[in-house]
Amino acid sequence: MEIRHIGSASVLRMIERVDSVTCTEVESALQALMATDARHVICDFGATKYISSAGLRVLMLAAKNLKRAGRQLALVCPKGNYIYDVFDLTAFTQLVPAFETVDEAVAKLT
Repeated sequence: MEIRHIGSASVLRMIERVDSVTCTEVESALQALMATDARHVICDFGATKYISSAGLRVLMLAAKNLKRAGRQLALVCPKGNYIYDVFDLTAFTQLVPAFETVDEAVAKLT
């Protein structure tokens, strides 16, 4: 995973598979970002091919904790992509904003 900071946002480029084996790594990265002063945490799923319910759980907890702190989680995932379909099917996109590109997310959030 790669982290970069753009203004008041931190962008976490997600790994290829977010599942029960890798979700602790994702959770640790998200917790590290939540410990910073980033107003927005953007998860870029451009390279991700698979996400399991364990991965969704980690994202849901991060979104909840960020919201409680007055901050926000956002997703970057092109529509029509398998990962976007999972987010849409589970209504995750109704709880967390999803964008086509990192540039779009940063422009609309910051």
